[in-house]
Formats: sequence, C-alpha cells, structure tokens
Amino acid sequence: MKSKRILPMERIARQVHTIRGASENIGGDALYALCGELERAANAGRLEAVRGRLNELEKTFETLRYAIQGDMP
Repeated sequence: MKSKRILPMERIARQVHTIRGASENIGGDALYALCGELERAANAGRLEAVRGRLNELEKTFETLRYAIQGDMP
C-alpha cells in the first residue's frame, strides 16, 4: 500500500486545524477564529497570506497561554 504524499499546504492546513480545535475546547476564541482564517487560506493555496500572519498566530497563542497560566506580562 502506497502512502499518500502530503503537500506542504495540506500540512499547514492540518496543523492550524488541530490548533483551532484545541483552542475551541479551552475557550480561546481569538485563536480559534485566526486559525479558521489560516486554514481557509492554506486550503486555497495562499501561502503568502499564511506567512503574513504567523507573527499574529504566535502572539495570539502566547496571549491565550498567559491567560491560562495566569501570568500575563
């Protein structure tokens, strides 16, 4: 049985989909919404749109992490 090759944009879409689902489960609405946008961009093959928002993704994740941990900077 041959394994299906996963293209880079498919990997990106899968990763942000996973993050999106996890953030929804813990009430991370901003991260959930952003990941939805990134997932749609990745599925549409818009790499530059995804790249352009990676810093926003990181900051949104960190904000949620700090909120969960209770140690906002």
